[in-house]
Amino acid sequence: MATITVSSGVTSTFLIISGGTTLDVLAGGTVNGTTLLSGGVESVTANAYDSATTVSSGGTLIAEQIGALSWGANAVGDTVLNGGVEIAYSRGWVQSATVFGNLVISAAGFGQLDTAEAGGVITVSAGGSSNVTQVSAGGTGIVSSGGIGSQTMVSSGGQQWVLGLDEYGTVLNGGTEIVSAGGTSYAMAVSAGGSEVVLAGGSAIVSSGQTDYGMTASGGTIIVSSGGKTSGALLLSGGTEIVSSGATTVATTVRSGGVFHVLSGGFDSGGIVSSGGTLIADQTGTGGVGANAVADLVLNGGTEIAINHGWVQSASVQGSLILSSTGFGQLDTAEAGGVIT
Repeated sequence: MATITVSSGVTSTFLIISGGTTLDVLAGGTVNGTTLLSGGVESVTANAYDSATTVSSGGTLIAEQIGALSWGANAVGDTVLNGGVEIAYSRGWVQSATVFGNLVISAAGFGQLDTAEAGGVITVSAGGSSNVTQVSAGGTGIVSSGGIGSQTMVSSGGQQWVLGLDEYGTVLNGGTEIVSAGGTSYAMAVSAGGSEVVLAGGSAIVSSGQTDYGMTASGGTIIVSSGGKTSGALLLSGGTEIVSSGATTVATTVRSGGVFHVLSGGFDSGGIVSSGGTLIADQTGTGGVGANAVADLVLNGGTEIAINHGWVQSASVQGSLILSSTGFGQLDTAEAGGVIT
């Protein structure tokens, strides 16, 4: 295998690295406009700098900064074509990459302002982290267990999978985020027309000041924190939504096997409880400060329960409304087939 070395103080431009050749960019060396063909490898080390490399199918670019005294981006503006691979590890920093192939942010690696285009995949592995990644139409982002994604933007037609932690990002109209077992989505803003699906073992936390649309819990948990709001959430079998004190939900739909729990100081309005679904209004410790479940529709086979000073008001009941120990109901209506107990 041949090796081309770019040493300190040397700048090389528009190199073409073919199969069986490795380009080593050492500390103080710079390369610009390199093309990596199939089987070609570029290694960018600590305090070296790469820009605008094109990684063709079968080519590999590796950015690392083992032992670097200072830390900054050392691979900037690369284009990773379908079948190409770029890897950041050990403080390697990939910035502003355009990815049609694969970008892997591995242990202690970092990615910033990178974009997964159609067919491209950006993976943040255990110990890796990314900031301001964009997932475009047809692109895929993956935050693996132990990885951290921050300020990710999922555009229409893009898909983000979360098995680690994804925080402070945005799912735009037509974009999708899927939170799998062990994954956590924190303070992600889900725009109208966007979708966040929380699978079994996953969790999504809606923080203060956020209004999230299109959230679905399918075996997972949605937690709405104080000041947060969800609109049109869907709870499927095994899915749970917990509305904390100071939080608000509008038009949550609870399907069979789903559970919707409105806690003290939380507020629900316009919920729909389908057959087999359950809504629980609870104000433990408050003594009942006012209605916390208002204008819900309980369909045939659905159940709404007020307990511990929970207050259900103006419910339309075709299924079952149970006013349990210290629970309270006001202005509720038992429709045809409905029972208020």
